[in-house]
Amino acid sequence: MEKDTELGAGELAIWQKERRDKLYAALMKKTAVVAVLFSVITLSFMIAYLSTRSVVLEDKMQVTEAATVSKQYALLDKAFKMSLSKEGDSIKFSLPQGTKSEDITIENRVTTCQLIIKVADGDGFYTKDSTIKASPNVTGCLCVPQSDGTSSLEFQLDDIYEYTSTLDNGTLTVSFVNPHEMYDRIIVIDPILSDKVNAGDMADDISLYEALALKDRLEKDGIKAYLSRTDSSEMELVDKKVFIRELSPDLVICIDCGADTNVYFNDALYLRDYGNDDFARQVLADISYEIAGTGHTDSIQALSLSERPYELMKVLDAPSVLVTVPKAPAVSDGVSEASADYSYQDHIVTGLYKAVMYAYADMDK
Repeated sequence: MEKDTELGAGELAIWQKERRDKLYAALMKKTAVVAVLFSVITLSFMIAYLSTRSVVLEDKMQVTEAATVSKQYALLDKAFKMSLSKEGDSIKFSLPQGTKSEDITIENRVTTCQLIIKVADGDGFYTKDSTIKASPNVTGCLCVPQSDGTSSLEFQLDDIYEYTSTLDNGTLTVSFVNPHEMYDRIIVIDPILSDKVNAGDMADDISLYEALALKDRLEKDGIKAYLSRTDSSEMELVDKKVFIRELSPDLVICIDCGADTNVYFNDALYLRDYGNDDFARQVLADISYEIAGTGHTDSIQALSLSERPYELMKVLDAPSVLVTVPKAPAVSDGVSEASADYSYQDHIVTGLYKAVMYAYADMDK
């Protein structure tokens, strides 16, 4: 579960640097003690001209853990560190002859500040002697061959970024931008890993189900939603604080599994213009409306955070709420159980979605 550490603004900055150092150290530890020495490949080759185009991207932040399972697995005993040439403002490197956009997958792991680029048939093309041109915000790169011949280039970054990418004449270029330069509206959804959830059981993970469904709804309307987790692993509380601080979102929604559906807000913190109480009232109204007439007997309330303390929300300077959602909501006589098909949870998602839309309207953003 979550480990709490109280930090001030200065200490958070120090922790932020330490966190990045630890992430890079963990990345390097993936290199095997015994590495296979690859022969250096001649990089000169002739390829047919490819028009500049955007690489086909796969946003794994929207995919549940169960959906990402494949027959591919990493060959960690063959992993090696790649050399970086710090120049320019982007990552730029050559691709194996004949590589097309559909042969490349880019995954932006914002929770660990990593960019993963998988190149089909890259095994043997990239070696310990290969050098990649990279901007100063790239602090390291590990090449991890995969069982299917794909090479996974794992770049450690110094902050959270979005990116754009192009493939031109056999060279991939990835440029970084601040999330707020790409998106006008950003929220963070924090699906808390509850003690009531069986580890690894996605069907039992109601908070993650809600978060993924809400993210999907919001991003269809141009609101970028970042999740604090997308699988059964949980960030430590101090890392969540840094994560949210780096993103500087407009709104934060924390979701936890509970016995009843309720909305909690930090009434001890005053926010100018649009506050925690404003957001809580909107969430309460929209969720209540969505479940009215469904036969569920939940009496939803907006309560002070002191009734259900969650340390993260005490330090947030964006309007935030904690919403608890039961796996098996109370129902009136003659109403079938709703938890099996997530119908009740879907009503909650719709209520949260509407509340976010109304909140942006109220904030005139």
